[in-house]
Amino acid sequence: MLRTRRTYRYVDEIRVDGTWKHVFIRAWNEYELSDLLIYADGLIDSHSGPLIDLSGLRQELDAGRIAPLPEEGSRASADAISWQFNDVRTRVDADMFVGEVGDIIDRLNGRPDSAGRCLAAVAAYLDDMSEDNRLLLRERYLAVPEHRRRRALRGRDDALRVLTTDVGDSSSETITAEDHADAVATLRSKLRRDADTAATNAAVRTRVQADGPVEATNPPIYIYSTRRPDLRGLSNYFPAPIAVDGQIYPTVAHAYWALSTDDVQWRDRIAAEPNPFHVSDLAAEAPRRPEWPKLRLAVMHRLLHIKYEQHPELARSLLVTGDAPMICAEHGVSDYWGEGGGNWIGRLLEVVRSELLAAEALRPSSPSPAE
Repeated sequence: MLRTRRTYRYVDEIRVDGTWKHVFIRAWNEYELSDLLIYADGLIDSHSGPLIDLSGLRQELDAGRIAPLPEEGSRASADAISWQFNDVRTRVDADMFVGEVGDIIDRLNGRPDSAGRCLAAVAAYLDDMSEDNRLLLRERYLAVPEHRRRRALRGRDDALRVLTTDVGDSSSETITAEDHADAVATLRSKLRRDADTAATNAAVRTRVQADGPVEATNPPIYIYSTRRPDLRGLSNYFPAPIAVDGQIYPTVAHAYWALSTDDVQWRDRIAAEPNPFHVSDLAAEAPRRPEWPKLRLAVMHRLLHIKYEQHPELARSLLVTGDAPMICAEHGVSDYWGEGGGNWIGRLLEVVRSELLAAEALRPSSPSPAE
């Protein structure tokens, strides 16, 4: 699972999703705690040069420029904190680390990772217990990074370790045919238990609540000012003039920042700014209204409502998004408004969309001719 640690970059106007993982990167004579950015297209950003792939990552690890955990006696820092490593203990070597990053790339693409491929091989072996299938299972099992096996294989690690070891092998403990049979019995039991759990979960997912499905039926929509021409009108920077209390503002961004100050001259200057992307910088020089942090959400909600009320064509574009979660990915917006934090622009767009739908759904229907 990738949890919520998401990042992205753009390649030829196409968004490439990614995530990140903490690593130590050598800087001169010490290491810095940093983030390794991992993208779905298999490229990795170590912040120390051009993007690299898995083979490049392995080279960086072998050269000591990247380390999952620095060696004994190394110094490291993070922001204003520095320390020295003593009594270092880690089970993660370069092969394991590269394997783990490879698994992350698979999951970003919705593909089975090494553990998923191993579990598929388990099912294939239990269906046909041939030696070829057992050897394939061994290959898949050994491909799972060792430090992840116990958790990723969901309690099958011990049984798989036995089953993938040849009968008579005494490298650690002598494995017998009876040991293999016990391992197979354990795996069959877990397979039945997993099937029962999957059936229960599927029933829960497919059970429709009285008022409809639990989750949105449409995928998330990302709001930008420059991408997806059909969605540009949803951006606060889109040139859709709105009238607020007798004043015309070129965009919602103009109106929001003008209303953030009580100074009339500053409001006029902000409203007259020709570039909507510059209004926040201009407004930063103006005095803020008292308690503006408490007011800003309500003001933005009102402005969005006005925008779609005064521009029916944009309201139709918003309604076309259905029940899709709206995510503000505008460049330069604060974490409060954008996807990096509260995503309040996206959430308010969902509210306004619901208000527009409610206005349609609750509008009195015209009486039929018979009435």
